[in-house]
Amino acid sequence: MDVAVILTHRCNSKCSMCYIWQNPTLRKEEVSLATLDKIPYGIDYLNLTGGEPTLREDLMDIIDLLYPPGDAVGD
Repeated sequence: MDVAVILTHRCNSKCSMCYIWQNPTLRKEEVSLATLDKIPYGIDYLNLTGGEPTLREDLMDIIDLLYPPGDAVGD
């Protein structure tokens, strides 16, 4: 099973083919670590997307939660 998780609708780019930056999320409205912790194991491919996920200050915490040490990232 493949899953895509939208981490944010914030974006610092203004790409001509995308208008997500016109309606950014507030940080308090974005998916929380507690919610992400409920994602079940056994997902074949987990895509962290957005907006621009690197705008999340807790991105490394998200990655550590979803891809614990020893798991393959980017296969």
